[in-house]
Amino acid sequence: MGAKSPYLSAPFAGLLALCASCVVLLLAPCAQAATCPNEAVRAEQGSAALALPDCRAYELVSPGSTPSQDIFSKQVFGGGRAAFDGDALSYFSRYPARGSDTSSETWLSRRTVDGWSVEGLVPQMTPSPTTNGECQPGVAFSEQLDTYLLSAGGEIYSAQSPPSLIGECEAPQEEIVPGEPHGYSNLYLHREGSPYLLANPVPPEKTPANATYQAGSSDLSRIVFSEGAQLTPEAPFGVNLFEWADGIIRLIGVLPNGEPVPAKLGAATENWGGGGGALKGLAPVSHAVSDDGERVFFEAGGSLYVRQNAGQAPAADANCVTTSEPDLACTLQLDFSFGPGAHGGGVFQFASSDGERAFFTSDHKLTLSSKAEPGRPDLYEYRVDSHELMDLTVSSSGTASVRGISGGSDDGSHLYFVARGILTGSEQNDQGEVAQSGQPNLYLAREGSLTYVATLSPWEEKPVPGGKDRSSWWEPNAGNLSTAWSPSGRYLLFSSYKPLTGFDNTPAAPGLCVFRSGPPCQELFLYDAETEALNCVSCSPDDERPVAHTELVERQEFKRFGPGPRYAPRVVLDSGQVFFETENALSPTDVNGFQDVYEYRAGSLNPISSGKAEGGSGFVDASADGSDIFFTTSQSLVRADGDGGRPSIYDARINGGFAEPPLPLEPCTSDEACRSIGRIPSPPLATPLTATFVGEGNVRPRRCKPGKVRREGRCLKKGKRHRKHQSGQHQSGGKN
Repeated sequence: MGAKSPYLSAPFAGLLALCASCVVLLLAPCAQAATCPNEAVRAEQGSAALALPDCRAYELVSPGSTPSQDIFSKQVFGGGRAAFDGDALSYFSRYPARGSDTSSETWLSRRTVDGWSVEGLVPQMTPSPTTNGECQPGVAFSEQLDTYLLSAGGEIYSAQSPPSLIGECEAPQEEIVPGEPHGYSNLYLHREGSPYLLANPVPPEKTPANATYQAGSSDLSRIVFSEGAQLTPEAPFGVNLFEWADGIIRLIGVLPNGEPVPAKLGAATENWGGGGGALKGLAPVSHAVSDDGERVFFEAGGSLYVRQNAGQAPAADANCVTTSEPDLACTLQLDFSFGPGAHGGGVFQFASSDGERAFFTSDHKLTLSSKAEPGRPDLYEYRVDSHELMDLTVSSSGTASVRGISGGSDDGSHLYFVARGILTGSEQNDQGEVAQSGQPNLYLAREGSLTYVATLSPWEEKPVPGGKDRSSWWEPNAGNLSTAWSPSGRYLLFSSYKPLTGFDNTPAAPGLCVFRSGPPCQELFLYDAETEALNCVSCSPDDERPVAHTELVERQEFKRFGPGPRYAPRVVLDSGQVFFETENALSPTDVNGFQDVYEYRAGSLNPISSGKAEGGSGFVDASADGSDIFFTTSQSLVRADGDGGRPSIYDARINGGFAEPPLPLEPCTSDEACRSIGRIPSPPLATPLTATFVGEGNVRPRRCKPGKVRREGRCLKKGKRHRKHQSGQHQSGGKN
């Protein structure tokens, strides 16, 4: 019985052992375990990791660092940005990382073969006594996080006219770039392995002013910013729009007739030096600057323009339609009227990532078919290469009254928007509903056709206490719906208080969902443009009524405090994956009563955080293909996270995980206890096991007297042999 079967190979024996451990631990099914190359690491991490889908395992992204936490809600700030491939993550923290030499609030963690390594990006700052720490340096990143732009220092002006100086921002403790203007907001570009470059150098004869970053190319080789100083000879007085490209600064605000004018980037943040505050900031999200930085959409004098070849020298003829130098910088007017209305009125909304297709609203009749009226704009599309203008919202039922854009595809083939008009007649969505006049109707514009998606709750357009009018949320260029979309535009994720799919979203008990105009409770809905299906992402699979709102993860700010452009986390992907956070328990393993992070895909919900942390978990970002899901939690999910329950950032990574460090040695109180766990060897046995002993073993042989030699364990005279040996009898030292 003690012999092993000759048919049990080593790999098969290992598989049996692995499955046996699954059964004992009552963890993941063995069928999945056998397919995961990192199953040993997942098993070390325990039941939470083994319950993750797609062979994911946890990795500690913020070792030695604590992300910022809301002291009121006890939840971790989810602000951060992941690199395209998921091998790096930036995030905010008010607490210096262990061993750091800077009090930076922006940190960058990179993945190595041994784990994640954290560094502070911002040089040591000198706090300003006038702003109470609310004016922190801002950092913008390239797609791979290998290049970043630092905005630091400066003055804060009131919004009154004329503006008055009310405070200063934190400034670098030491000069970052020789000759930088002191006392102003400067822009410093840093490429990996290179020193800082100043993106807003001021000519010696000009007076410096604050520079405000607006957007840039995807690799940050082009930087678009507004600045009150005259950085180029032709720049007019006032706040102008500039682009930095390879050390050269070009003025963006040039009209088709060649006149330089003060300009504002589409969906931009107001310049601080001009007395404005944080407005809009959606330029990076809406592609107001093309991915290559060569097309920049700007507004000036009540009209909308695009600067083509923005990083090149200006053409002699600034009009792109008539210029004979198509490779040089020129300007097109997008809201040029081909109809009965006057030129202008265009408000930039969205563009394709290459800048070829631009979408804007205007209440001017710019085409012959337009029915736009003052205060009731139409939605237009302009094709830059062919100079074509189209009205996308012509309807036989009256004005479109477009309220704003909700999202679109990178190539401009899909565009989601909200309008109060009935634009699709009696068309029904998959729930049997039709558009309603005067209500916020959500539509999809796709290659010349319109599709009705849903009618949303009108509460956002009603005044609320305190004099704030939520209708401003719907105004063009003001953020519009709280939405997210996949790069191809196939999927749109949005929030609503209406039971759009029939799920009962009234609170489970009185007094719940009272924030943000509830009850009822807000839920998340996913629209699939390919199937035209609408599904509730955050609704309970068991039809349990919610206890809290589920809101879309917010777009992240350029600065932790103060104005700046926004970054949209990857919450919905072309695969149909959706990432969100909710206090509602949508899984049997979610038992902590706090906010947790989930993945939704193809109708299934997968918990990403464990659901057992003593505090809220929050989604941060994901890699472009969804292999990495970054989130915050106060629970130690790996052995290396021994920070006593402070918040940490983790990556739930496909085929990820690192080998756990060895467990610390437990103290033992007696020799017997230490022997039981192998700390000290057991003493040798007192009685030799002669029954099983063969040969002499390791016994040291005795030395023979002179004249004798050792044969067969005995000292004999030279030339004399043992008698039994001579007679042919052999002696065995043990049993056969």
